[in-house]
Amino acid sequence: MKTPAPLFTLSLALVACAQGTSVIPVDPQDSGNGGVTRMDAPTPVDTIADTDLGARDLPPTQDVVVATDARDAAVAMDVGAPVDRPAPIDVGTPVDLGAPVDRGVPVDVSTPVDLGACGQSGLRCCASEACQAPLICEFARCVAPPPCGATGQACCGTACAAGSACVAGRCDACGASGQPCCGAICGSGAVCVSARCAADLDGDRSPAGTDCDDRDPGRYPGARERCNGRDDDCDAKSDEGACGIWFLPTGAATWSAWPLDAARDANPTQRTLNAPLSPVRAAFDIESQGIAYVITDATWHLLDLGSHTWTSSGALSTLFPETRGRTIVTAYTVPAAHGSPGGTTEGVTFLAREGVIQYGYDLASRAFTFTRTDPTPTWMGSAAPSYASLRFGWLDTQNADGWVTASPASFCPPGTTSSTRVGPYYAVVTDSSVHLGDAGYCWAWITAVPRASFAPFARPSAPPLSRAGAMFYRGGLWVIAAE
Repeated sequence: MKTPAPLFTLSLALVACAQGTSVIPVDPQDSGNGGVTRMDAPTPVDTIADTDLGARDLPPTQDVVVATDARDAAVAMDVGAPVDRPAPIDVGTPVDLGAPVDRGVPVDVSTPVDLGACGQSGLRCCASEACQAPLICEFARCVAPPPCGATGQACCGTACAAGSACVAGRCDACGASGQPCCGAICGSGAVCVSARCAADLDGDRSPAGTDCDDRDPGRYPGARERCNGRDDDCDAKSDEGACGIWFLPTGAATWSAWPLDAARDANPTQRTLNAPLSPVRAAFDIESQGIAYVITDATWHLLDLGSHTWTSSGALSTLFPETRGRTIVTAYTVPAAHGSPGGTTEGVTFLAREGVIQYGYDLASRAFTFTRTDPTPTWMGSAAPSYASLRFGWLDTQNADGWVTASPASFCPPGTTSSTRVGPYYAVVTDSSVHLGDAGYCWAWITAVPRASFAPFARPSAPPLSRAGAMFYRGGLWVIAAE
């Protein structure tokens, strides 16, 4: 039994048949002529009426080839002579439609457009996990961040609220002693040391552990040492390099000290009017008036011994013109009661490298009068110093401190005196020794003692002799710093 032909095969069969042929069903299984059937029809067919193309005459000898298989659907049909098609219609001149319409700037579509809401609380995170501040992206949703910044909470980045500091990601209370520093700041009574606040009771920025006096803001490591008898810079020494005037009163066990320039001691940018600015070379006192003249190479300066203040100054050559061109080493005075008739004049002696210069000082007029010059002395005896080694000297008319203990009878020529106690004496200080000589009986050199072991220089708070510039004696021993 044969299978009916497919519908598409039958539709092809209905296309056309030549005159003298007719359409018959085609059996695609018939392989005798390749599935193509040709048949001469005894009755001419004039038209094909069953097409939607309308009735049309066909040429009388036209062959029709019908494809009987889908594989032959692309086979061309021989339809005879070309169909005569009418000439193209002339549509005339093209119509001018005007200038192109401006449609604006092209839209950039290179970046994908996020068509959904994002970034707000509860919504999904935007690109790169972005959310509106201060929201954060967690599990692809924008949520409020956990609380931060307050003491005990996590740091907000590296920031904490006032009174807290970020330490290892947490906000800790700060500013008090033992707590972290608030930045580099601590509260009252504390100072920031290595990021933690250490106790600082006096507010001098030095913690209690290194401050030698945490209740005195003027004393701390690195402070400027002042002449006040205290250890200002916490180095276990006091007054080093700060004092310039020292005094050991008669019978006292400890030296007192003052700054050479009190104004400069209080403020290094200031200076006291009339204070010496050049190295001090010598000094002598006017005993009955409580003053001392301090001498530099070119100037003189008047010091009030009661207030330790400088009252006047001037050029050395105007007051002592005979000293011009001479190198003064030391000086001393002989009190009026011991030297001049009537006790109205004090004697002043300058010991210079080039010789000795003497003046008289009238107590009433307060004027100096030149008296004489002498060559350099030659001191004799085993206890005598060399004049060239002279550094400082003074004259003490009482020996009230008993610093000279030898009996005059033991060193003066026989028959000179029977006294067993030295009265007036003079002292000459060299770099290594103190030489003591009699000044009341026979003017002999008595003894020489090491400078470091001489009684006044071994007392507490004694001046460093390396800084000394001059010495004199009035009611006790005075030392003036060189500078």
